[in-house]
Amino acid sequence: MLHIENSIVTLDDMDWQSYIAQQIIKKKGDYILSQKGNHSGMQAEIEAWWHKSEREGLSDKMFSQHRDVSSKHGRIETRTCQ
Repeated sequence: MLHIENSIVTLDDMDWQSYIAQQIIKKKGDYILSQKGNHSGMQAEIEAWWHKSEREGLSDKMFSQHRDVSSKHGRIETRTCQ
């Protein structure tokens, strides 16, 4: 078993299972789950939550953003983490 306490674990769509997130929390780690645009229902829910949070006072002073653009497998991929 990995020792992940106080670590951030990043997972892609293949690993996006609730039991994995529960195990990370149980081991006192944090996680970032990716979400692709082809999951339109989930993307809409996340965007709605984000806009609601902004209306309730979330500001750019309370979060940071990182964007990575790369070219792999014959396509350009943009990843944004907020």
